[in-house]
Amino acid sequence: VLKDVDISRKDDKNYQIYGNSEDNLENIFSLINLGILIDDTGSRLGPGLAPFVKISDFGIRYIEYLKNID
Repeated sequence: VLKDVDISRKDDKNYQIYGNSEDNLENIFSLINLGILIDDTGSRLGPGLAPFVKISDFGIRYIEYLKNID
């Protein structure tokens, strides 16, 4: 899931990592619980399987750290 998180979205826009599907849903919620992603589904109407998320500042720094590990 982390490889599919778009860290260039620093403009506070939200998105669904895998659209409205149940693929890796448990992993997405784990990243939300760890503070790497922020759940932003509160303002949505109707059913949704995959949450709309934002990347947190911590998440951006964490992913950049992982990319730089040699």
